[in-house]
Parts: sequence; C-alpha cells; structure tokens
Amino acid sequence: MPIRRNTVVSTNDDAAVVRRVTFFDQVFDLSRVASLLAGGFFVVFGVLVLLDTGISRFPDLPHSITFGFTQTPLLGAADVAVGLLLLAGASGWERGVTTFVSAVMTLAGLIILLGVDRLPAALATNTGYGALLLIVGGTLFVIATVIPAIRSQRRITTTS
Repeated sequence: MPIRRNTVVSTNDDAAVVRRVTFFDQVFDLSRVASLLAGGFFVVFGVLVLLDTGISRFPDLPHSITFGFTQTPLLGAADVAVGLLLLAGASGWERGVTTFVSAVMTLAGLIILLGVDRLPAALATNTGYGALLLIVGGTLFVIATVIPAIRSQRRITTTS
C-alpha cells in the first residue's frame, strides 16, 4: 500500500522558490497475502461446518462431511477461530500472529496424522484434514519466516 508524505521546504526567503519533496513508500508482503487467503478459506470452511452440524449438541455431535473432511462442531468453531487469527495476521505489519498460528496448525496436523484413531470424539476427523492442516500450516510458516517483505521508496522533488 503506497504511503504518501509531502514536505515543503523554502530554499530562499527573498525569492518565491518552493521545493516540494514527496515520498512514496510501498510494501508487498507475500506472508500477508497467503495469510489472507488461508484465513478466508478457514473462516468459510468453519462456518459451513457449523451451518451443517449446528451447535445444539456441541462439541462432538453430529458429524459433518464438508469439502471431503469429517468435521464436528468443535472443529468447525476451531476452523473459524484459526481463520480469524490468520486474517488478523494479514492485517498487521508484523508476522508474529501468522507465524504462531501456522506453527500451531502444523503441529495439529501432525498430531491428527499420527494419532487419528486416538483422538477424543469431539475431535473426530480423518487423516485428510490432518494433511490439510500440515500442508497449509507448513507453507504459511515457511512463507512467514523465510520470505522477506519487499519494500520500495521513491522520492520526487519539484521546485516552483
């Protein structure tokens, strides 16, 4: 997003010469874009799960199959929370929120993949969901920790 700053400097008090300096700062952060996309997906995914299952028998019944993943109302609420946190991470200048949430997603994906048969009923899901969390969380973590933001500054000086 470009940020524009104007500075007016008078160079000579006797003459009517005014120098105007304009600064343009632009930042492109791939981490923010990826966090925005993933956050939007998880909010929509969680809302669809909650619409399908309802919250009358929260947290573990009924089960829903949304986008091919077995979900419970608790997992739907968790998906909405993760999505909102990722959207919050996309709105800020710092990558801390995105890094933390993506690390938690990666760990949750590993836990689901390694112990799907030992999960409590409220977290009953399939290994595909664990793989989704592992892939999306791992990708977001790498983007947030390795790829730097691209910053550019431009200065325009006009004299009148």
